[in-house]
Amino acid sequence: MFDAASYGICAIAYGGLAAIALNSETEGMRRRHFVVAGLATALWAGLIAATWLMAIPAALLNLSEVLRVGSWLYFLLTLWGRLDDSRGATVRRILVTRAFVPIVVVIGLVALPTSLDIGALHEQALPIKALVNIVLPVIGLLLIENLLRISGTTGRWAIKHLGLGLGAALSFDFFIYSDALVQGAVGEVFVTARALVAILIVPLLWVSFHRLRTWKRDAEIRLIASPKAAFYTMALVASGSYLLVMAGVAYYIRIVGGKWGAPLQIAFMVAALLIMLVSIASSRLKSHAKIFVLKNFFAYRYDYREEWLHFLQIMSAQQPSALAPRLVRAMADLMDCPASALWVLLGPEQCFFSAAAWNLPPPHPPVRSDCAMIGFFRRTGRVIDMDEYRKAPARYEGTILPDWIVARPAVWLVVPLVHRGDVLGFVVLDQARAPRRLDWEDRDLLDTTAIQAASYLAEELTTEALRAAHRLEDFNRQFSFVVHDIKNVVGQMSLLLGNAKTHGDNPDFQKDMLETVGNSVSRMRAMLEQLAIQRQPPAPPQVLDLATILDGVAAHWGKSAANLTFAPPAQPVFAPVDPTKLVSALDLLIDNALTAVALSGSVELRLCTAPGHALIEVADDGPGMDAAFIATELFRPLASTKPAGYGIGAFQTRHLVGEMGGRLEVDSIPDHGTTMRIVLPLAAAPSALPDETSVLKARHG
Repeated sequence: MFDAASYGICAIAYGGLAAIALNSETEGMRRRHFVVAGLATALWAGLIAATWLMAIPAALLNLSEVLRVGSWLYFLLTLWGRLDDSRGATVRRILVTRAFVPIVVVIGLVALPTSLDIGALHEQALPIKALVNIVLPVIGLLLIENLLRISGTTGRWAIKHLGLGLGAALSFDFFIYSDALVQGAVGEVFVTARALVAILIVPLLWVSFHRLRTWKRDAEIRLIASPKAAFYTMALVASGSYLLVMAGVAYYIRIVGGKWGAPLQIAFMVAALLIMLVSIASSRLKSHAKIFVLKNFFAYRYDYREEWLHFLQIMSAQQPSALAPRLVRAMADLMDCPASALWVLLGPEQCFFSAAAWNLPPPHPPVRSDCAMIGFFRRTGRVIDMDEYRKAPARYEGTILPDWIVARPAVWLVVPLVHRGDVLGFVVLDQARAPRRLDWEDRDLLDTTAIQAASYLAEELTTEALRAAHRLEDFNRQFSFVVHDIKNVVGQMSLLLGNAKTHGDNPDFQKDMLETVGNSVSRMRAMLEQLAIQRQPPAPPQVLDLATILDGVAAHWGKSAANLTFAPPAQPVFAPVDPTKLVSALDLLIDNALTAVALSGSVELRLCTAPGHALIEVADDGPGMDAAFIATELFRPLASTKPAGYGIGAFQTRHLVGEMGGRLEVDSIPDHGTTMRIVLPLAAAPSALPDETSVLKARHG
């Protein structure tokens, strides 16, 4: 009878608490949910007390117990929703969105133990009921902990008694059913003590409810949750719920499976675990889950502190050592994209070359700085959303994008890197793992990080230019010493040559000495004359027939390289050039090509035209070069892959072509060869062709 009396007193206490709350001045939403929770607890205690007087179905008792815990959890969720109601959203909308996952979990847990108590499975229901009544208190304790932690000093004063009271009751429930899960039955002493514990916390609940009247005016009460924490919490709750449901299904399989029940149960649990592990490892599923959390639990999609720290962490990482791979990875992670690539403005020809790519398949062709897309970036600095561009190109001023970008359906965004009004590069991002529409928050985050990335890139390019200048300065200083020594040697040999002509006794010795010294003096004088020519002001370009110059260059190289071919075009091709510089550039390109192919390959010298331009190509079928080497190493001065090379040839060639108003382009495929292309502006045929003396001098000089 003591048990019945204790539960009866508990029912009266909670009924009275609900009646007092119903007539209080506390805000309506809180009052209604508190009254419902009090009445649910009174119903639970009353049904247990009635079992000493009449037979009460076990399913009804289980339902009332879960209803009691669930109503208090929902009241806590109401408080949680009010904490986040700082932007004008109604509590009803907040509960529908923020509390969606916990409510679904609660509904599922309510239905499971009730159904298992029907029919022949009544005796097997205790383990599942125990698990359910362990999970529900854990959810409640998590809610209480979050409320107390984020409420602030004043807000905590209002709800601390509520947290202590409900926390004690939920902890006691957790202890009871944990013991029942181990012992196989709920202890009678715990059943009696449970009513007394519920009665003891009534004053604490009343004190907190009374203080809730002033809680709304507390400015410190605000939910400040981390999206990362919310994501992991949702993942933990989802994983736990999934395992709980799978455990229940596996237990049912064992019961109804007969002699095959145990093996089928094990196989089912292994399959369920494998499915969960595969889902956890799926980047696409994680992306969809993050989008779900951000859309439904937060007013803003991004935790800007986390995003900014992650971006800076990647940009300042030690590996990879080059900036470009770190930059493309940072931008891809920012938008959760699986592939990206970076194009950087390089060289005097003002072209954007691919500097790094992450999972973005080739081709990665260069982009001219005078193309429409770069012009759009200079004018607006806007990010190009390819989904929007394909539907409404007019929103981007009708800008015509490069064909390779439009033809690639996976491309999502093209992000310009603008520094002090100059476009230093752009990043191409593939579609996000969880496809979505680009909104203002994405654009703001991209604009901010693009400015920071552009500053990193500008610093890197400036540092590289300074390094190149220092290398050239050091090389020039060392070369000036060599020139000085050569000058001294020329003087000494000239003196020796004069003495030998006057005092030599041995005719044969004199002949050999004179020939050797004469050749040395001739070579060194030629070097000094060449230096003297380069110190003179540059001569103005002449409009010449390029076919004539190339024919002479091919004839000169054909004496020592039988694998060089040249087929002159049918018509003359005129362009303004400095013949000496053009021949020097061609000599460097042909020499590099012949070195690459050795004796087994072939080199072809070609001349053709394109709209407004003359194209001179030196093509070989050698080993070729990859895009990374072309972008970062090919034109670096004093960096050579040849054991005896100076690393100045490609740099000098590009410089010579640039001085003539042209540009040098590179097309190369590893194991398929390389084509070096000199692009010069076309010119009309002059009224009077120049004397061929300059051409012949360029050909043989």
